[in-house]
Amino acid sequence: MARTRLRDSPASGRTKTVNFLAEVFIWMLLATITEVWVTATVERISLGDKYIMASVPFWSLQGHTTMWQWTVGLGMTVGLRLYFQWLDRMDDLHPIFKNIWFTAFIAMILIFVIELISGIFFNMYLGFHLWDYSQYVWNGIPLNLWGQITIVYAPFWYLAGLFVKPVYTSVHALAPYVGKSIQNLITDEIPEEFEQK
Repeated sequence: MARTRLRDSPASGRTKTVNFLAEVFIWMLLATITEVWVTATVERISLGDKYIMASVPFWSLQGHTTMWQWTVGLGMTVGLRLYFQWLDRMDDLHPIFKNIWFTAFIAMILIFVIELISGIFFNMYLGFHLWDYSQYVWNGIPLNLWGQITIVYAPFWYLAGLFVKPVYTSVHALAPYVGKSIQNLITDEIPEEFEQK
C-alpha cells in the first residue's frame, strides 16, 4: 500500500505564514504537555530520590519544562515536513520505506541525533542545562551519552515514530483553524458562526 503523500494546500503567502506559526504553536504546546507528563511520571519513577521534585507527593504529578519549547515547535514544524518529503522520495526507491516498523526505527534514530545535537548546543556550549541524563546508570554502566541522550527513552522515541504520521497529519490539518482564529483575534473579526443573530 502506497503512503499517502502529504502536500500543502494552496494558500496566500500571509495565510501560509499564519498557518506555519499556528503549527509551530501547536507543536510547542504538545511538546510542553508531553515534557511535563514525562518528567512527572517516567523521569520521577526512574530517578526516585534523585528526581528534582522528589519531596513532592507523586500523585501531584508535577513535572517541569522550559520556555525553550518554542524551538521544539519550530523544529517539529520544519523537520517533520522535511522528514515526510524524504520518506515520500524513499518510497519509490525501496519498499522497506513503506514498512511502519522500519520508519519508526528511523524516526527514533533521528530523534536521538537531534536531541544529541541540541544538547551539545544548548547544554554544553551555551550552558543552559535544560536536561541532564547523566544519572541514568545501570550497574556502573552509563545508559547515556555525555548526559545528552539516554537509551532509557528509546522505547518512547520508537513509539513516537510509530504515531508520528497520524499526529503530524492532525496537527497539519488543525493549524489552518488555529491560524484563522488567531487572525480573527488580531483583526477583531468575529466568525459568522459566533455572531449573534
